[in-house]
Amino acid sequence: MKLLLLVLCLLAVVFSAAVPTKKESSLHQKPLEADLYYDPDEYPEPDPYPEPYPDPYPDPYPDYPDPDYD
Repeated sequence: MKLLLLVLCLLAVVFSAAVPTKKESSLHQKPLEADLYYDPDEYPEPDPYPEPYPDPYPDPYPDYPDPDYD
């Protein structure tokens, strides 16, 4: 009798692992129409003429004379 109970428990464990969970079964659903909507405010078009980046290394020798230099 104990052996029969053990076999039934093992079968229940094996077959319960084969049943897809809610998360797994949702992978096979069709996408909702709301997922297909493109929101232009969320993903705006890039600026075709962006501002140039500032120079990370300024010129150490400027072209103009230093007024404090004597």
